[in-house]
Amino acid sequence: MIDDRTGLLWTAIVGCLLVGVGYVLYSQLSPTLRPLAVLIFAPPLVLLTIRWLAVRSATGDST
Repeated sequence: MIDDRTGLLWTAIVGCLLVGVGYVLYSQLSPTLRPLAVLIFAPPLVLLTIRWLAVRSATGDST
């Protein structure tokens, strides 16, 4: 059983999904549309990373 009291699990899952979908989209788009994919997928990934780090530091989770 997974114990996810801090909410870090869903953050990691959503981050992995964003990376996967972004990579597939980026690899399939023409070179002129690739910056659009980066513009769409990079900000949520940065915000999820900041949230993940903030929750880890607040809970004292060092793993």
